[in-house]
Amino acid sequence: MNCHLFSDNDIEIVTESPEETELLGFLLGKNIHSGITLLLHGGLGMGKTLFTQGIGRALGIKRIKSPSFILVFEHAGSLPLAHADLYRLNDNDTGAADELDLESYTDNGFLLVVEWAERWNTAPESEIIEITFRGNETEPQKRVIKIKSTGSRTQEITGSFLRDIRGNSVCSCSE
Repeated sequence: MNCHLFSDNDIEIVTESPEETELLGFLLGKNIHSGITLLLHGGLGMGKTLFTQGIGRALGIKRIKSPSFILVFEHAGSLPLAHADLYRLNDNDTGAADELDLESYTDNGFLLVVEWAERWNTAPESEIIEITFRGNETEPQKRVIKIKSTGSRTQEITGSFLRDIRGNSVCSCSE
């Protein structure tokens, strides 16, 4: 893994394999707490669900899969996790995601992970961690993962996450 720091709340990490993408989710999951929203962006097959499985593993949740057909799935772990996948929502129905009342999960102490977050037009703007996944045409196993936090609580989380990946020598970081 290679890490490029723009600031503690603006990080870009390149993973070399699906295992590293899942590990990155695990390391973030070790530092996460309730009431936070993770907004995941990226095309099909970019590693959003794999990343979420890593978060789940850190929370003691073993069976996370994409909830594409049911939209939201709740998981019990050391921290309750609500995993939403908005892929099946119609791009033209701008209010469909709002009708799911996803904010109620964070209000009730869940960690909320939303795949295809770009389909949620009124997503929260603070205390979120926005994570964007991009592929690499020449090296299909690589993922460029950009992590940006907004809000004091999420900036603390990404700061702890950064110290964790540096301390474990999992990622070589450059500024």
